[in-house]
Amino acid sequence: MNKRIIMIGLVLLCAASWAGATYLSGGQVEGRYLGLLEQYKQYGPIRLTSQGYQRGFLNSTAQTTLQLEVPKAAAGGQGPGLETLYWVFESNFQHGPLPFGSGALSPAVARGETRLVSVSSSDEEFEKLLVEIPELMESVAPFSVAFDGLT
Repeated sequence: MNKRIIMIGLVLLCAASWAGATYLSGGQVEGRYLGLLEQYKQYGPIRLTSQGYQRGFLNSTAQTTLQLEVPKAAAGGQGPGLETLYWVFESNFQHGPLPFGSGALSPAVARGETRLVSVSSSDEEFEKLLVEIPELMESVAPFSVAFDGLT
């Protein structure tokens, strides 16, 4: 009887420890994501902004807008102007102490994937390119974040 109670208590303690570690690593992932966006929010003609971060217990979702200013030839003989492209990426994070990261035996804080969700452009040629090559919108970039912060 005593051994059974001790075993149940040990299992509950392990489960509570894992749940607490998952909650803490979710906070670390969110903080790292927002910190990197703040650090690289303006990089030359590229601007990154967060559209939102929804944190769950085991999974989180973030949407990031990449704003890119590209030269565009102006009509009517005027000089070249700038066109602004908006690309929206969605990242899905699976956080918690994960036994396997990017390598076979390397533990990870989080892993996930990023995909292109939408593109807004006034350039018809770019819109045609997305229609002709739908793989551009369907591509996925997987990632893993190790305990040392490396991906």
